[in-house]
Amino acid sequence: MASAEDKAYFLKSIDFLGRKVPILLQNLNGPCPLLAICNTLLLRNQLHIHQDLPSIEQADLVNLVASRLIEVNPGAEGESQAMALNRQKNLDDAISLLSVLERGLDVNVQFMNSPGSTAPPCTGFEYTKEFSPFDLLDMELVHGWLADPQDDHSRRALAGVTYNKAVEKVINSRGPVAGPEAGPEAAEPPAQGAPAQETELAPKAAEAAEAVSAQGDGDAPPRTSGADESTCKRGAASGAAAEAPGPPTSAGGQGTEAGTEAASAAGTATAGEKTAKTSAVPGLKSRATGASEQEVLDGLVVDRFLTETSGQLTYHGLVELHAHLKDRQVAVFFRNNHFSTLFKYEGKLWTLVTDEGYRHEPAVVWERLDEIDGDTEYYTSRFEPLSSVAPPGPSLDLPANLVDPDYLLALAMSNTDTDHHTASPSPHVVATALPGALPGAIAVVDSAQIIAAAQNVHVVAPPPPSGYAPPAAGASAAGASAAG
Repeated sequence: MASAEDKAYFLKSIDFLGRKVPILLQNLNGPCPLLAICNTLLLRNQLHIHQDLPSIEQADLVNLVASRLIEVNPGAEGESQAMALNRQKNLDDAISLLSVLERGLDVNVQFMNSPGSTAPPCTGFEYTKEFSPFDLLDMELVHGWLADPQDDHSRRALAGVTYNKAVEKVINSRGPVAGPEAGPEAAEPPAQGAPAQETELAPKAAEAAEAVSAQGDGDAPPRTSGADESTCKRGAASGAAAEAPGPPTSAGGQGTEAGTEAASAAGTATAGEKTAKTSAVPGLKSRATGASEQEVLDGLVVDRFLTETSGQLTYHGLVELHAHLKDRQVAVFFRNNHFSTLFKYEGKLWTLVTDEGYRHEPAVVWERLDEIDGDTEYYTSRFEPLSSVAPPGPSLDLPANLVDPDYLLALAMSNTDTDHHTASPSPHVVATALPGALPGAIAVVDSAQIIAAAQNVHVVAPPPPSGYAPPAAGASAAGASAAG
């Protein structure tokens, strides 16, 4: 059962295109789809939370989004009763689904468009009713986990294929049950000690695997550290590489030695067993897997793609995101089983930093999305690299009664003379008791700042005490002293 702390989310105020905007921060068990939707609405100025609130309850967030859904779906003038009933049902369903967004959202991404489809590939998801809040809020959900259609192997194996279908392809290419085309004897396991048989599939599969390896995906990085650090609920698309089927086994049920995927898919026998080849016949299936030649080849391609794109982003996906999103468009972005807010600004893609660990870091606002391996940099609200922003230096913020202009000037001159004899020209810090300060009061001041402060001090002489008579002109100091 969720604790009280899990039901409230901290707010952080940022500057966004000239206005102050509170954004919601992601905590340990936060519902990232709901927060991504809310932050997208906040940046679009379609949701309003008071700037002075340090946090907001989860129930209040749901009510705010529900109010927005009702506001933007009032119904067309003169609509029929049937249309009104249908609209109201869709609206009721979307509002009821907001509770699902609190826990997470199952998505099934599509890696490539189906042949002939003109839809933007980065919007490819298997549609379910849980997507209705996005549609009714006119909000796009996008991803960059895309295969390059210019690669022949990927196009044949992944065109129109979703994540769930891709996993099925891998499993079918490694299935232990032989198909009817291989003959009835293929379904029976070989007798103990009998030589395992191998079809001509092995050389062809190896040749295809070498071609895939030589050509390379180009989009697929190795898994980067932090790829599984998302705090969101895992859905149907979670853990691509982790949940993909394990390495195939031999026809005898024993694990093969480490070798090529092609040899594994072809069902090579374990070490020590003799192999024999049968002639290649069209439609012949592997005795080891029961899969056709094309199924095994497709399984190799899909398995390679899932393994090498475990970061759930490819360079082709970045290209498609740039091509589809308009400048200054805000969308919800799915990657690494996490939903975040994506913003395109001046031709670049930025993701909103919502980690609660940066709650007290006002300069950390954006992360640029330009690499697939996680090697990115944080940026400020002005889209400046955080590394180029100088940290604030010490300030001379002393009470007025502690500042003696004469002392500051003398101390500055003394420090300047000292600096001429030191190897380092940098100003140094001195700790001293200032005249007129309270007993024990110590001020830490920077010599460079002392110089600036002393040069800018305007000294105003105090009024003379009552009854004071200035000395006569020309009187000497000694005379004045003697007269006194």
